[in-house]
Order: sequence, then structure tokens, then C-alpha cells
Amino acid sequence: MSRSSVWLTLAMLGCHAPTVVQDTPLPVPGSRELRIGEVVPLDDTPYILRLVEVEGDSRCPVEALCVWAGEVRLQAVLAARPGMGLPDRVLQFTSQRPIVADGIEFRIAEVTPVAHAGRTIAQGDYRLTIATRPAP
Repeated sequence: MSRSSVWLTLAMLGCHAPTVVQDTPLPVPGSRELRIGEVVPLDDTPYILRLVEVEGDSRCPVEALCVWAGEVRLQAVLAARPGMGLPDRVLQFTSQRPIVADGIEFRIAEVTPVAHAGRTIAQGDYRLTIATRPAP
């Protein structure tokens, strides 16, 4: 997929310009570390994925002893490549619960940096490893 095709798709979605458009596809099945704002085509599918924002981060700080590990809530857009005639989907999933969209399971496999008590992580500092596989 060309960069211009990705930009056109995002313009039609009304999304802000992404930070980086990746040329290397995210494999299905497979995983890849991404940042908020990155756009990546999904290998052997008619879709591209854009990480929009971390909507919430309730992970247990490394300095604390917690009864629950907490979770990260992520919003992403699964957009059809131009000319495919497929609907775009807004995905909301967490590090505790994967989501299935159009036959693909998306899961947050890892989140960095780790959470620290009293510190807020900026959107641009998050690195999320997104794992994919065909839906069971």
C-alpha cells in the first residue's frame, strides 16, 4: 500500500495526520510494537490499523503491591484500504480483553513504559505491542 493511499484513507476518516506511516505490514498472525498515531497495513488483509489513543491506564505502579494488575484501554481505527468498499471500525480494547474485528483478533501483548506512582505517561511515550491472529 502506498503512503498516499494511507493518507487518503485517513483523510476520509477525518483523522488527524499520523505521526508515522509504516511501510512494513503487521503480520496476521504476529505482533509488532507501535506508537500512538502510527499507521500500519495488516499483512494479507484489506485493512490498515491506526492507534488513536490510550484512553486509560490503571496498571499497578511498580512501587506498589496491588491486588489487581490493572489494564490499559486503547482506541484504534481499523480502516479499509481505498477502493475496498468495506466499513471502517473504531476498536476499543484493553490489555485484559482482546477484541475481534472482521475475523482478526487484536490483543495488547505488552505496554511500555511501566507505570510509576504519581507519574503520568504522555500519549507519545507509550509503546504498545499489538498481537494479531485469525479469530478463533
